[in-house]
Amino acid sequence: MTSRAERLVKTAESYAGYLEKASNRRLEDFTANAGSGNWTLFGQWYGLNGFPWCAMFVSFCADKAGIPVSVIPKHASCAVGISWFKHKGRWHDRDGYTPQAGDIVYFTHDGTTPAHVGIVRDANASGVYTVEGNTSGGSALVSNGGGVAKKSYPPGCAKILGYAHPDYKEETEMNIEDVRRELTSVAGTGGGHSDWADEAVGMFADAGVISGDGQGNYGWGQCLTREGAAKVLYNLLDRLGLLDRLR
Repeated sequence: MTSRAERLVKTAESYAGYLEKASNRRLEDFTANAGSGNWTLFGQWYGLNGFPWCAMFVSFCADKAGIPVSVIPKHASCAVGISWFKHKGRWHDRDGYTPQAGDIVYFTHDGTTPAHVGIVRDANASGVYTVEGNTSGGSALVSNGGGVAKKSYPPGCAKILGYAHPDYKEETEMNIEDVRRELTSVAGTGGGHSDWADEAVGMFADAGVISGDGQGNYGWGQCLTREGAAKVLYNLLDRLGLLDRLR
């Protein structure tokens, strides 16, 4: 099962080597029409082509990875992105924070002003490894370098302003069987039910028309599948002695 963070990193890595264009032509090609005009397929997608595009690259990758804007906002400005993550309580200053794959890393030239942004693909005691748009493959921070590149920085690099850790808590992709179990499982539901249904649930439970899991769980608030409905009707007709009429 692939997480949203993993999809984000893989999407970003798949564009490594892309070069910005000299004009608004051949935007889909990784190397053709290379130049320094800030023309890219990322800017085209964003609707703001011809402008610095590091944040647009992050937004583009998030969109292509299926990550909603409620998790990573669509933004073209580093300052706007930082402000958004701070408002959501998802911001971490550089010092004292251990970055994780899928984090959004914001950079600075002067120690204060946001200047560049990328995506963390890995981090360990040796360094922070990123994928960035509008940079170059050189070792130094490059905030307008004209391409997508994988880069690395030493731990505690002074050029790193801080990290945004998107809220990936709802990242699990369930298949249809997982969804079915989540909707219909009675595990942990106990015998609780709404007051207005007290007489009905008591009667049918006592009569065995609706049976729990034997552990006191009835799932009164859970969804009812067709097979569940068939079992309830079977139990009811059996209790009333009417099963033979269906045969």
